Amino acid sequence: MQTTKDGKLKFDQVSHTYRRTDNGAQVKSVTQVIDAAGLTDFDSIPIADDVKARAMLRGTYTHKATELFDRNELDVTTLDDTVRPYFSGWAKFRADTGFMPIEIELQLLHPTLNYCGTLDRIGLLGGRHVTLDIKTGAACAWTRIQTAAYSQLAAGNQIACAPERYALELQKTGRYKLHGPWTDPNDFNVFLAALTITNWHDNKGL
Repeated sequence: MQTTKDGKLKFDQVSHTYRRTDNGAQVKSVTQVIDAAGLTDFDSIPIADDVKARAMLRGTYTHKATELFDRNELDVTTLDDTVRPYFSGWAKFRADTGFMPIEIELQLLHPTLNYCGTLDRIGLLGGRHVTLDIKTGAACAWTRIQTAAYSQLAAGNQIACAPERYALELQKTGRYKLHGPWTDPNDFNVFLAALTITNWHDNKGL
């Protein structure tokens, strides 16, 4: 396990679970809450399990490539051919928009609501501090809920973040599609409802 930057969580990369450092209790992530409440549609996608696994691995490697690039630590000659076009979309987005990352792969615990997550990016877009989630697949309807929860994680930890939220869809063609801005405050209300339902299930042992 690795301890997160804020020192409040330990993150297990293998099981993709978070635990509090003060009492060892497991904390649900944003995506786990949304999935547990039935808002995601992963299982409805008619794709074989091995294909899904490869897609998830590709997403992990692409995220790591963009992270290293934004930290000025990437050797582009090491990129796998399956990752390269998705990374190219990220580099093109950075060049086209002037997006400047401020927080990169930031793991946070909400101080009062007891949920956590990893924010792909908080950065400057058009002079505004925005929340940006990186996707190597299509951005789904629930991405609005996901980014709202991430934005509130930042706000709850007193990290500057404007209301605008985005998802960046990196494509295998080397292109990208920017979704947003999303600003509807009801998106977070939906997440709060999902969190309430998930906590009720846990408390009842369901």
